[in-house]
Amino acid sequence: MSRPPGRGLYRFGWRVLRHLAKLLFGFEVKGEENVPPEGGVLLASNHLSLADPPVVGVASPRELHYMAKRELFDIPIFRRLITTLNAFPISRGYGREALERALDVLRRGKALLVFPEGTRSRDGRLGPPKPGVGMLAVRAGVPVVPVALSGTKHLGRCLLRKEKLKVRFIRPLLPEDWKDISEREAFRRVGRMVMERIAEALGETYEG
Repeated sequence: MSRPPGRGLYRFGWRVLRHLAKLLFGFEVKGEENVPPEGGVLLASNHLSLADPPVVGVASPRELHYMAKRELFDIPIFRRLITTLNAFPISRGYGREALERALDVLRRGKALLVFPEGTRSRDGRLGPPKPGVGMLAVRAGVPVVPVALSGTKHLGRCLLRKEKLKVRFIRPLLPEDWKDISEREAFRRVGRMVMERIAEALGETYEG
């Protein structure tokens, strides 16, 4: 069976970028063993800047898929780039279309990166999760790996080595963790547990 076009380039490009990130930003990655090596999995990260998707992509041992605003695909050069990086277009928010596309990715055994807060943090503090992350995990029946990200909000400080660029993959939540509660309650609980584990990894107190 032939490989999909561009997959070798994807993997090679990420390896090169990872080495550059270590050289320039003191890039630090921990917990890669917490990402299941195969099967559908949801990676759920806090959101600090536009650099977050490629930073988590460089750190991840799995090839990731992403959601991206539909408007970005209207720019031809940018469309080709983000398509190569496995982004797929959605309208803003966790609408029906977005959920169906994301569920399809997970059910095909792929790894999907989402940002439970739904938007970038303005002050660096963790915000409350939207129900989408729990909905995807519960309906797809896949593990959820919380991802604690720091340093992307101020990359210049990392470049000057005043701060490190860090990605930590945290012990996953498993479908067994929500099997005995209602679907609606599971949507809420999964999101909250993800944010609590991210807060713990960052040494913060989560009050969302």
